[in-house]
Amino acid sequence: AWPLNDTICPGESVQVFATGGDSYSWGPAELFDNPNIASPFATIYEETQLTVTISSECGESYLEITVFVFGTDAASGLDTAICVGGSAQLVAGGGETYTWSPSFSLDYPTIATPLAEPTITTYYIVEIITPEGCQIFDTTKVRVDQDIPYPNLIDEVSICKGDQIQITANGATNYIWSPNYNISSTTLYNPFVNPETSTSYAVSFTNACGTSYDTVDVNVIEIVGTIVGDTIICPEGTAILWASGGVDYQWTPNIHLNRPYDSITNATPNNPMTYYVDITDEFGCQTSLSTYIDLFISPTITVSPTVYGFVGDTTLISAEGTGSIIWSPPQYINCIDCFDALVSPPNNFIYTATLTDTNTCIADDDVIINYDPLIFVPNTFTPDGDVFNNSFYAVANNVSEFEMIIFNRWGELIFISNSIDTHWNGDYAGNKSPDGIYVWKIQYKDLNGIDHQLVGHVALLR
Repeated sequence: AWPLNDTICPGESVQVFATGGDSYSWGPAELFDNPNIASPFATIYEETQLTVTISSECGESYLEITVFVFGTDAASGLDTAICVGGSAQLVAGGGETYTWSPSFSLDYPTIATPLAEPTITTYYIVEIITPEGCQIFDTTKVRVDQDIPYPNLIDEVSICKGDQIQITANGATNYIWSPNYNISSTTLYNPFVNPETSTSYAVSFTNACGTSYDTVDVNVIEIVGTIVGDTIICPEGTAILWASGGVDYQWTPNIHLNRPYDSITNATPNNPMTYYVDITDEFGCQTSLSTYIDLFISPTITVSPTVYGFVGDTTLISAEGTGSIIWSPPQYINCIDCFDALVSPPNNFIYTATLTDTNTCIADDDVIINYDPLIFVPNTFTPDGDVFNNSFYAVANNVSEFEMIIFNRWGELIFISNSIDTHWNGDYAGNKSPDGIYVWKIQYKDLNGIDHQLVGHVALLR
């Protein structure tokens, strides 16, 4: 592979050649009119290394060629600035001849270093002819400042402590910020600042005509938030959490809280927990504080088991635990603040023992007094006039109403009683009933007013 010319003027096209393949791939592809033919044209502006991949049935070959460019040092100088009424020295090099335009504000527009005295900002274009005859164009900007800078800067800004803000200054060419305190750059026109305390930043605005000054006040807003201190509560107890210093509050985690978005909230955690609150003030600034809630060890209480007894009995109930005790309700009990107490309620009853330990934490448990109805009915009696077993009756306890009726073998009602104390002596209508089996039915109410019924039979033997 080879070029038709190995050195050209900038911007010219050169034809390159490759042989021996069935297909070709030139690169960089964007420089070629067709990168996939054997002899394309490439347009070059600077010294460039070109590559070609040649493919055939025998394989691939990779080659490189270099194309050089005349006049690589031909150029004009850097852009510059003047104050109105001043002059600037233009500079160009790398050529044999020079032609500058526009020419009306130049002293000698056909030399390499003319003097420019524009009254407005002007772009000067120079045509440079190199010794090889290449034509090269370049541009130099002369900015004309009409007066010293007029500062364009905000008077003051406010930020939350810990935040940063970008401040923009306009109206000049160069800027110098002071103090050099928590600022991203002292020479940019738009640096970021993040002072810890309110700070006044001064800026010098400079152009070709001179320097002017201005300041911006950066006010730092800091929330002075407060929160309730760490505390310890009883299990299943409530801690009052509060915070101040803002207008909006958000507590996290928001579990076991009744008002997680208020400054005051009740917390009922079931485990030790740290709560955080985000406080926001009227400017949108935030701070986060925390408090810890610990839990006392829960007291334990043990009470006597359920009591099954008879109405009128006096029963001992008891509780065990560390602390003070209170029994409730206070009726039918001889001592409400004793661990051992005597009770005699008139009906089924529940006594609750509440234990309070030294941390004022409580535990409670119940003792149940049950007066279940108890009825005994014999299955035989012998009304023969001796001193034993001459009447038939039921023995009952813990009943409020009682009725017993007895039937003979033909279903005839022969006895009725509305009192536990009433006995059947075996007579009916003034006559002695014969031996046999008699059916009885008892209906009664327990102490809770619930109706019950019993049915059975009794043998009469004389």
